[in-house]
Amino acid sequence: MHTQQSNALKWILVVLLVVICLICFILCMVKTGATATNGGNAATTTVAKSDSGQNKNSEPSSILNPQPSDEAKITYSQFPRNATDYGDYKIGHIGGTNADVFKNAFYFCGNYYVIIDTKSNDYDFDKCGIAVAIVKENSLIQTAVFASGETYVKSDFINGFITIVTKSEKLNVYSVSPTLSLVSKQEFDLDNVAFVESYGKTMAFGFKNNSLCAFNYSAVKSVFVSQTETTSSGEVLSVFKADGGYAIFAKTDGVRLYRYNGEFSLIDSIGGDYLDATLSTDYLAVVTNDANATLSVYGHDFSLIGVSTIDNFKSARFCPSNGGFVLVTDKGYYNLCKHFDVLKFKRFEGEYLSVTVATSNDSGLVLAQTDTSFDLIEFENYGNYKIKNSFTSKPLEKRLFVTNGGCLAFFTVATMDGVFKDNFGDYETFWICYNK
Repeated sequence: MHTQQSNALKWILVVLLVVICLICFILCMVKTGATATNGGNAATTTVAKSDSGQNKNSEPSSILNPQPSDEAKITYSQFPRNATDYGDYKIGHIGGTNADVFKNAFYFCGNYYVIIDTKSNDYDFDKCGIAVAIVKENSLIQTAVFASGETYVKSDFINGFITIVTKSEKLNVYSVSPTLSLVSKQEFDLDNVAFVESYGKTMAFGFKNNSLCAFNYSAVKSVFVSQTETTSSGEVLSVFKADGGYAIFAKTDGVRLYRYNGEFSLIDSIGGDYLDATLSTDYLAVVTNDANATLSVYGHDFSLIGVSTIDNFKSARFCPSNGGFVLVTDKGYYNLCKHFDVLKFKRFEGEYLSVTVATSNDSGLVLAQTDTSFDLIEFENYGNYKIKNSFTSKPLEKRLFVTNGGCLAFFTVATMDGVFKDNFGDYETFWICYNK
């Protein structure tokens, strides 16, 4: 009898130890907040919602030592996160559970800096605002968010900094370092602004009501230098250096070409809507669209060289190629010599809403957008083209870069189908890395 009681007691102790171990394991799992999430190969960390205001810029890859809370939990991504392989393509995404719309991208020192207007405060972003993400061809490295509550206007890469322009009561210009730290924020009492780096300095041009203004710009401080009155308010579209000064295309009562060399002078008024402009060694060219598209060519001394009427189209982009230029439109592409004379035109089989282009030597790639998708088109100068693939995409901003093995494209997807199935939310920024 004593032996039986001893054995029963031992079994009771064993069962109690097992139960205690299970309880400890469950408590540990709850405390660390480990969770499996949608998002393919995404690693995440879940914390109390009250912690979501923490500044992740100093620790962009994770949130350390989250504390348990009775409030709703919020999930953040852990970086880096690899893209997913789909045959010849690698596909990655950047976002949260709300809209994360692609705006622009720049390449610098092996990294792509991706500008996103985000309404999310989870997964890849710790708050809403204008985000910058560092992307390599195969992975998302880091994110940081700036300008919360402000409206995105434009972005550029100026003086080695990512430069983001937003609108609140005035224009705000944020300078962000390549490590995603905020360098400065400046206010401009302007309606719009454009930057140009040349002659060892940076100039900023913009409209304020009916005045076109010029500033000496730096990330630390900008100094007003000149202005001229115009017949109406306008927008600076593009700026180039020319003849020791600057050529400025502006939208005001049509398209106008201004010269600036310490003071402004109006050179020409061009009918139609501005589509694109470019600068070669000897010439300045602009393409506009009215009843037909017009290609206007100027010398660096601002003398008008010639005007050509070409097929009507809604979207066009200049790209340098093989000693001349290619003008890619939504209807096809024109081969231009270095004087911007039309040599040949190759028409696409279908028409598109817009085109985004990148060229390399004697070939190029195009993202040609329809209502619901875009075609990735590869073309050869003076030759044929072929559609490599088609992808679901909204008719929003896109950027295309030629890489050593193919190309890299950034865009916005608003549906979960096909290869775009790792979304955290509906509108999400994606990139495709294509290797030939």
